[in-house]
Amino acid sequence: MDTWFNIRTLGARGDGIADDTEALRKAIAQHRTIYLPSGHYRVSDSITLRPDSVLIGLHPSTTRIVISDSTPAFSRVSAARNPSSKRRRAGRTLSLA
Repeated sequence: MDTWFNIRTLGARGDGIADDTEALRKAIAQHRTIYLPSGHYRVSDSITLRPDSVLIGLHPSTTRIVISDSTPAFSRVSAARNPSSKRRRAGRTLSLA
C-alpha cells in the first residue's frame, strides 16, 4: 500500500457530480498504482491507461467510474467513442459503468 496513490489527493471527489476526468488523467500520468476509495468518479472524456497502470477500487459495489447520460463526448452516434480504455491487454480494460 505504500506505493498506492490515493486519487483524492489530486482533488477527485467521487461524488458522482463533480467531473473527475482530469484528476484521473493526472494520476495515471504520474503514478503506476492508483487507489480509488468508495465513490462514483464521473468522467466526461476518454481516459488512456499506461501499459503498467493499476487501478484499485475499494469495492466493486461502492467504487465506480461513471459516465453521465448526457455526456457530449459519448452521446453522438456519428462520433461514437468506446466508453472503455483504449488499452487492452489480457482482458484488462477500464470499464465505465
